[in-house]
Amino acid sequence: MRRHHHGRNLNIRFLVVNVRAKPVLGAEACEKLGLIRKVWNVTSNSEESTSEIFEEYHDFFRGLGILPKEHHIEVDPGVQQLRESIFTCQL
Repeated sequence: MRRHHHGRNLNIRFLVVNVRAKPVLGAEACEKLGLIRKVWNVTSNSEESTSEIFEEYHDFFRGLGILPKEHHIEVDPGVQQLRESIFTCQL
């Protein structure tokens, strides 16, 4: 579907479904409409080391990865896995 938005003609794919749900815009449409943008790098002005950050915010990192008591988690065997294998991505 061609869409005119802020002086630009955009070609955006729409999927119309017959369900009662909130409308959802995909990532590609959001990017074309200027609602989001990709940031390819992150810079920091801070010269704090990791140890300084852990020290300053120790209460956030205390017990990292540990739940306060024993927990039991069950997985539904009928649910299909989203991804079969884990892989790394070289940047």
